[in-house]
Amino acid sequence: MAKLVITNISMFEKSCCKNTVDDGYDLVRTYARDIEEMMVPFKTLLTQAFRLDKIDLENELLVKKFDELSKFLDEATVVLQSWNQMKSKFYFVLQIESVIARIRKSVLKSCDVLSIQLKHQVQECVCKIKSTVFMNISEKIQPRNFDKIKKEHPSPDILIEITSPLNLSTAFELLMEMVILKNLKLEVKHGGETHENIDHMIKLVTYIHNCFVEKHKVRTINNIKISPELCCPLSLHLMSDPVILASGQTYERCFIKEWLDRGFRVCPKTQETLVHNNLIPNYTVKDMIDNFCVKYNLKITQEVYNGGIGRFRQSWKSFHRTDQHISQTEWMKISALTETESSCTSTSYCRFSTSTSFQESIISVGSDEDTSQSGYIKYSPKSIHSRQLPSLSSVETKIYSIIEDMKTPDDGIKLHRDATDALRNITQKDPNERIVVFKCGAIDTLVDLLGSTSDSKTQENIVTCLHNLSLSDKDNKMKIGTTTCLNLLVHVLRTGNSVTKENSAATLNNLAAIDNKNKKNIGKSGAIEALTELLGHGTPREKKDATDALIRLSYIHENSKRIVEAGGVRYLIELIDPVIGLIEKAVTVLANIATTDVGRSSIAREGGIPVLVNIIELGTSRGKENAASALLQLCTYHLSSCREAIQEGVIPPLVALSRNGSSRAKEKANAILHHLHIPGNGNSQITGEYEQSSFF
Repeated sequence: MAKLVITNISMFEKSCCKNTVDDGYDLVRTYARDIEEMMVPFKTLLTQAFRLDKIDLENELLVKKFDELSKFLDEATVVLQSWNQMKSKFYFVLQIESVIARIRKSVLKSCDVLSIQLKHQVQECVCKIKSTVFMNISEKIQPRNFDKIKKEHPSPDILIEITSPLNLSTAFELLMEMVILKNLKLEVKHGGETHENIDHMIKLVTYIHNCFVEKHKVRTINNIKISPELCCPLSLHLMSDPVILASGQTYERCFIKEWLDRGFRVCPKTQETLVHNNLIPNYTVKDMIDNFCVKYNLKITQEVYNGGIGRFRQSWKSFHRTDQHISQTEWMKISALTETESSCTSTSYCRFSTSTSFQESIISVGSDEDTSQSGYIKYSPKSIHSRQLPSLSSVETKIYSIIEDMKTPDDGIKLHRDATDALRNITQKDPNERIVVFKCGAIDTLVDLLGSTSDSKTQENIVTCLHNLSLSDKDNKMKIGTTTCLNLLVHVLRTGNSVTKENSAATLNNLAAIDNKNKKNIGKSGAIEALTELLGHGTPREKKDATDALIRLSYIHENSKRIVEAGGVRYLIELIDPVIGLIEKAVTVLANIATTDVGRSSIAREGGIPVLVNIIELGTSRGKENAASALLQLCTYHLSSCREAIQEGVIPPLVALSRNGSSRAKEKANAILHHLHIPGNGNSQITGEYEQSSFF
């Protein structure tokens, strides 16, 4: 039963804790990591108890707890893997946090039973588990807390604590969550289950949405009051292309089109089922907007939103209402606009925005001379790399304005943190947009900022951006693979937070794929030593990413020697443990290292031969191939290695491998056997020792 629990934990780590950048499910990955951090010390405890034969399999309570824990892990796996963008985030949180609480309780109960025979080890395990900090969103959304929030006027911090972890930062996303919850209520009701919790969540999301709209809807531009019907319920901003939905409600075309493209067939505002998806231009509202602009000498342009509709974000904290006069001498951030008319003069114009959110495309201005009589703020196209707005796509405009934010000095850190987070979101989703980021010159700015910032979150965002960009074509990799960037990646690989280290190692792995020259440059940068340090002292995920990078880098002999000199062989041998789950990767690095003199000596000296023999006997197909490859190198050059391998019982598994292994494994196994049998190769003594063996 203990073995089953260990296996289930390992399966959970492999299936739910992978760093799938393209999926973008940060919430799911966060909960998966929470469970992983809790289970790693418990798995270590079980492994120790199993090896020391300290598990009483006749203890009915312990068996019951193990069985219970396995079921809870299976349940957590199902909840995490079933997540998709059309599922309720609130309901998902209630589900997964409930399972996590049961897992934690079951683990601690199991530890109580095990403490009888493993008191010290159990105390250490329990201490680590209890010190693990979990997200506890479900507590914040309980009915009693909701009543408290409604009774007391909600501060931005209270609402942020609920919405920020769930990534519900726009009116669009809140309405989407509301509709999903209502659909879920119908499904649950149809299934005969209770739906009181869903009713409560619908009320909570509705309340948060109303608070959000009250805070962020556009009321005035330049102290000029705007009629609510001129603003889109999804964007909360003045519309430029209003269209009528089948429900009769009017929305900005691009926003409602995104809503429909996501598969929703109800009106966002009225929740009415739509009989068709046709979008009819609302000429009446369009004329009202045009007349409004003419009357007050305003110019309407098509607003550019970050990453499409669902990503148009506003910050609770950074909100400033515009019904007060905005000083012309104040530094302001305004939405970068795409000019829709036939030409653009040497000065372009932007309309005022009511949000200072970083995820809107923004440009900073700050001079009395920069403000025209019409209420528009002027900026020179040179501020965005001398590119005139008519020739820019919305993505380019957005990226250029983010780059400007990254270049702007920021004593308060927030501007750089927010800008790099925005770029991180862009590079995470679409490979085509990564190419645009490269063409806009963002990589140079990212590298410069990485070299100057000390903020760990900004570093994390930058390194994640670089990792995402390194997934694309060779041009991106070559740009990132400069000496300056490599040195900075190595620096954060040593000093950054866990996510930064993981993504730095993964970036180096991607860069190593270019060519051998790049592998050598990475080796000279000090990356080998930093990656080796992660092998010995990193988190499980850091060890995995470091091992992946070292596999590629170790194909170069100079890099293999660096791994040995950094003490990597000992760490690699320690990784050859079923509990850790990196056997194949670690053996691959050892096979590469074994092609060097210092590598062979170090493997033998660190006790690697018994480990290689064990893998040849019990490992996976790939593991057996690489173990045989490493052992062949050792036996070819060291007589003592041949003797030790025979003493460890290598002949039977080699014979089996030579008959039943893959073609490469058979080749390596036969080479070792042939080498051991040939007189005159310095092996006659060895031959005599085992020629009488029943295996031949």
